[in-house]
Amino acid sequence: MPAYAESVCTFNPHTLVAGDVAAERLEYLYPETGEVVSVPNVWFNQTYTLRAEALKDEAVSLLIQADELLRDGFLAKAESLRETAGYREAAARWMLMMGNPQYPVACVR
Repeated sequence: MPAYAESVCTFNPHTLVAGDVAAERLEYLYPETGEVVSVPNVWFNQTYTLRAEALKDEAVSLLIQADELLRDGFLAKAESLRETAGYREAAARWMLMMGNPQYPVACVR
């Protein structure tokens, strides 16, 4: 049974062993001690890869909302959502290019 924590200890090496974008909690293994810790699935506990996936999902959702608004005649709001979706997609690309996929976003490595 994993120990519960609010965030991953960024001072110790760790590896994501369970969880995905839709999971309520993520589990990380500290290989030096063998301890497994369960943390909430929030942006600062997600790996760069998971965070990029979440941003892409948000972008898709925003585009769907924009299409619905466009059909209802709300052009300005639809364009705003499309622009926001573009920013989410760009952030996802940056995460995948710049971040170490094995470490949570909050880690400075």
